[in-house]
Amino acid sequence: MDSVVYLTALVASAYWIIHILNASHLEKLFKPNHIWQIRSSYVVIALGFGHLLAQMVVQIFNLF
Repeated sequence: MDSVVYLTALVASAYWIIHILNASHLEKLFKPNHIWQIRSSYVVIALGFGHLLAQMVVQIFNLF
C-alpha cells in the first residue's frame, strides 16, 4: 500500500513542481536556445523535490 501512495504522491508533486518551475521563469538563468538543458534540469529538480514530498506523504500516511 505504501508503494501506491508513494507513486501517486510522486507523480502529483512532480507535476505540480514542474508547473511552479515554468511559472518562475527559471530558464532565464540558462543560455538562450539550450532547451534540452532547461528541460532536463526541470525534470531533475521536480523529481528530487517530488521524492521529498512523496516520502513525507508516506510518513504521514503511516501515522494513521
